[in-house]
Amino acid sequence: MATKVMQIEGMTCVHCEKTIAEALTSVGASKVVANWDEELTSSCENVYEDWCPNSNLFANKELATRWAEQHSLPGSVLDLGEASDLATNAWSDVI
Repeated sequence: MATKVMQIEGMTCVHCEKTIAEALTSVGASKVVANWDEELTSSCENVYEDWCPNSNLFANKELATRWAEQHSLPGSVLDLGEASDLATNAWSDVI
């Protein structure tokens, strides 16, 4: 059996490891080992820029929805409570 080593940029935590491993396994890879390097991520200077560059804050949902529609962006408009609940569920295995 051949071994394939890939460098995947953007992993910042154990949750990323799990997501990458599950994605590779789902397309037939076996014995997947994903490893993020804490030394590389411990120098995070700006959490927003490093983790959430595609999120934006607006005064209300209407403004956010209008902006998203004008820019033809997929995704969801969430208030902070909804975003917090979504993040809590997504990260529940590591927090």
